[in-house]
Amino acid sequence: MYASEYFYLTTNDWRHLFLRAPLAAIFSLLILSVTGCASAPKFNLDGVDQSIQPRDVVTDLKKYQNKSVLWGGVIVKSTNVKEGTELELLVYPLKKDFKPDTEQNTLGRIIVFHDGYLETLDYAAGRLLTVQGIVYDLKKGSVGEAIYTYVVVDARQMHLWPPIEDDDSGRVQFGIGVMIH
Repeated sequence: MYASEYFYLTTNDWRHLFLRAPLAAIFSLLILSVTGCASAPKFNLDGVDQSIQPRDVVTDLKKYQNKSVLWGGVIVKSTNVKEGTELELLVYPLKKDFKPDTEQNTLGRIIVFHDGYLETLDYAAGRLLTVQGIVYDLKKGSVGEAIYTYVVVDARQMHLWPPIEDDDSGRVQFGIGVMIH
């Protein structure tokens, strides 16, 4: 028996081969594209007033106290305290996926209080955070030498975004690997 007899393909074999290869390629690309897309975090938006800004609360705490807000920004500082963790956040408007839009103007600074321990190396300065929480109080502090009034938000839900240098949102990358034995 010759080797050519092992590799002989009938017309039906060729038809199946050519029909299956494109389908397999399309299916593979579909799987890669779906797994490559990160979905937006899920927040409980029941009762959240997305029109409230930190400056509104500073102006009239009684009007906004105990209101639910959804804010996000860049972590300036994180501190573990006896009762939990405080995160100083420089607030920015949110994009549609609830990610802070750092290309816009800032909306102020807030203190996010999380009831429990958070690793401050994970919640480090420069990381992006989105928080859904309840307006709790105001707290006097300083930014440099300037006196500043922070809005304190009691966190209910938080999403820590991947580090900025690892953020590949909006970019599609393809590659071809080669293995040599």
